[in-house]
Amino acid sequence: MQTTLPRVHLSPRSAVTRTPGASLAAGSPWNQQVYGRLQRTLQGAAGRRSRLLAVCDDLRERDRLVQRLDHDCGSLGMALLPSPFGVARSREAASMAVPSVVQLDPHGPGPAPVTATIETAVARAIAPQDSTTETLALLQLCGIEQFTRLSARHQQALLRQLDDGADRMAIAPVAWVIWLPRPWLDAIRQSAPRLWALQTATVFEFEGDPTPTPLASPADHRPAALITSRPDGWRSPLRLDGVISQSPRIATAPDPFPRAHRPATGAGVHWRPGWRAWMRSLQNTPDLGKGDGDLQELERACGLGCQLLERTDLTPADRGELLADLSRCFSLQLAYLTQVAPAAPVDRQRWQRVCEQAIEATQRAIALLPERFAEGVISPGDGGDLGVEDRPTAAAIAFDLHRRLGYLLTERVRQGVNGAAGWQAVVDAYGRAISIATAEGTPPDLDALIATYNNLGTAYWNLAPHDPTPQALQGAIAAYRAALAYYGPSDSALPPDERYGLLQTNLGTTYLYLANRGENGPWLDLAIEAFRAALPHRPVATHPAAHGATQLNLGTAHWRRYRQMAPTAAPQPPADLLHAIAAYEATLQIPVPADQPSPPYRRDAARHLGLAYYHLATVFGSWLDRDRRRTALERAFHAYRQSLDLPPQTHPHRDLLISALLRTLQAIARQDGPDAQRHALNQLPGPWIAPILEQLKPL
Repeated sequence: MQTTLPRVHLSPRSAVTRTPGASLAAGSPWNQQVYGRLQRTLQGAAGRRSRLLAVCDDLRERDRLVQRLDHDCGSLGMALLPSPFGVARSREAASMAVPSVVQLDPHGPGPAPVTATIETAVARAIAPQDSTTETLALLQLCGIEQFTRLSARHQQALLRQLDDGADRMAIAPVAWVIWLPRPWLDAIRQSAPRLWALQTATVFEFEGDPTPTPLASPADHRPAALITSRPDGWRSPLRLDGVISQSPRIATAPDPFPRAHRPATGAGVHWRPGWRAWMRSLQNTPDLGKGDGDLQELERACGLGCQLLERTDLTPADRGELLADLSRCFSLQLAYLTQVAPAAPVDRQRWQRVCEQAIEATQRAIALLPERFAEGVISPGDGGDLGVEDRPTAAAIAFDLHRRLGYLLTERVRQGVNGAAGWQAVVDAYGRAISIATAEGTPPDLDALIATYNNLGTAYWNLAPHDPTPQALQGAIAAYRAALAYYGPSDSALPPDERYGLLQTNLGTTYLYLANRGENGPWLDLAIEAFRAALPHRPVATHPAAHGATQLNLGTAHWRRYRQMAPTAAPQPPADLLHAIAAYEATLQIPVPADQPSPPYRRDAARHLGLAYYHLATVFGSWLDRDRRRTALERAFHAYRQSLDLPPQTHPHRDLLISALLRTLQAIARQDGPDAQRHALNQLPGPWIAPILEQLKPL
């Protein structure tokens, strides 16, 4: 449904009072049927030990179902924990001061806030109960959708904490219902295998429209440190931060719009001076405050701007100027909701509404550009009190609007809207912005232009899975290379910096993607060249995770180039095999702080290093003397052992590792005999010995 800007009402939504038992029977027939199965499962003989996963994309529907489950179980005589919705309980149940709904807080105190939350809930829920009554303690876990706003690294760390908490869930006499949106079902299956294995029934899937989850905004110009993981050790490129050109910061003023210049709907009211002064104050405030007043100030600006659009005496230039201001204010409001106050509960529908308003305002402002600048000059109001030579040009304003549109469309398509068509629209917006900035006679803002090239490349990257041809990936390569062309040794070029390292990494990853798809070309050579160019500008001291990811990608590129070589082509270890070993070892040498979990790339690097050393010892064993073969096999075994950071039943590469360890143990036995094999086997973690012994054949 299209939003009409002048009719937007931005006053805060009134809080809804929950009444116990009210409207609990509402819901679709499917949801009622699924809820009945869930309720019967909890009532069954094994209900006290139930560990259940429930999927619901609609957060409002989920809250209603949580409330209903809490209410119905209480009415059935199950001595549950006190409800946060105020449902009446028996005296015994009411005396247990433990909330039945556990809300996860990814920003809670301590190094492991999710694990601590589960520990606390379980410890308080298993308090002694009256042995003469049959009781059931039910805990409902909510809040996993909050992880969506976090970086990939933070998400993985929190999922590991959730997986660690599964052990406590398993031993406690408490029934669990874990609520999560559908996209997180696969994440739980892959990254929290112990929790996934804990469930005692099939997943209960409720229907409902997805509630949008706000994503991180690039308004702060800080590049992220870790690249999103992809199969086989390579990583997808990041959007470079800095989409909103001036990164304006907002501070609350007592009365920023002078009463003499407040907007009105009638004609003849002198509104422009006060409005322009207010817009400048929003743009030029050096830092963003931390209170709700900042958001209220933005809402007020958007509301008054919408009122001004209702005036009947606006010229096309006036209307275009107001729409551009509203585009900026709505975008900043969206960034505030997703970035500045990430710990506060955000109304998902409100986030979606603000996003659509920002997109509409931006598109309408772009549509009015030809009339607004019919003669190619700036309108008198756009420069405010600036001198004529300092006022933004029509091209600069058009560039800013198109790249802001690209950012907003990216945020929307990441919510699952429009798919391939959505990414194509992002490509078109960023491409148009670049065309404007690089037009003849237009002095580009290099920082903004390089950021836009990078964002265009990443939009092409996301379009590539929908395009069976290499055209989208070729577009990504062209965008990254165009941005890198502004760096160099000449006086007129930019010196290579951290952003240069990110661009080279994204370029190398795209080359690696092309090689992975089997496209003909020197893609591995180019990927290696790009990763090597990136490493000096992603140093271990300041960017350990980024350096580790790039080293892993470099090792993977060398390994694949080595594997393309015919086995008989080299009588001695080729340089690519040795370079892959060096890159994987460099990855594992990066220190990890004691209070942080091991980065996921370390497990991949250890497994790949073990395979590389095994090849060195066996494929090229005739080139090595006996001692060097033994050393290579020992290093292969040690590397594999480093990747055994999870028990075999939950390890994502269990079968691959067991097969690799069996081959290595047999090679050790052939090299130095059964005693050496038994000695190596005893060095493995206990849970891994049994599955290996089951398949280990004597020589």
